[in-house]
Amino acid sequence: MAKYYNVVLGAILAGLAVGAAAQSPLEKQLAGALGARNDKLDPDKTKRKPEWKLAHYSKTPRKGCAITYYAGEQAVSYIGPSDNINEAFVSVTSAAIPNIAKPNIIKVTLAADGEPDRIVPATHLSIAGLDQGLILFLLPNIESALETMQDVAGVRVVLDKKPVFNLRWEGGHAARDKMRACLAGAAI
Repeated sequence: MAKYYNVVLGAILAGLAVGAAAQSPLEKQLAGALGARNDKLDPDKTKRKPEWKLAHYSKTPRKGCAITYYAGEQAVSYIGPSDNINEAFVSVTSAAIPNIAKPNIIKVTLAADGEPDRIVPATHLSIAGLDQGLILFLLPNIESALETMQDVAGVRVVLDKKPVFNLRWEGGHAARDKMRACLAGAAI
């Protein structure tokens, strides 16, 4: 898996190396996943009500589906394959994750409720228009990730020995069902 991860992320990072004005397929995928929330309702991110949002950012059925849980300045997304990228991801973003000039493959400590802490490979990157960094985890496939998704869960990420993400969600099963419907081609 580690070799596959490095090959896939190497290809994705090569796609991120396009000119500053252009947006890579991965950046479009991540921006689509994070763009589901109408941020104009309350510009003060700290006062926003935690919620799940479904995004379908492709014209192709079964592609471009994502669910994102927003809580204050943090968000976690389950991102399915898109028109241009067949891989699926989980991403986390928070004000504590720094923006960086160039994407990097890193190791972080990932912890989830009821599981031991694990050191896992991830990609640390920045997305144009997002005022905080993002950590991206490659999934074997979206269905297995959704199958193990809990209704109530906590996720924590440590980067360079500093906690950068700590989020607890509720309503995961309802969000998962919406994601599965999108992946099955249902109109949303």
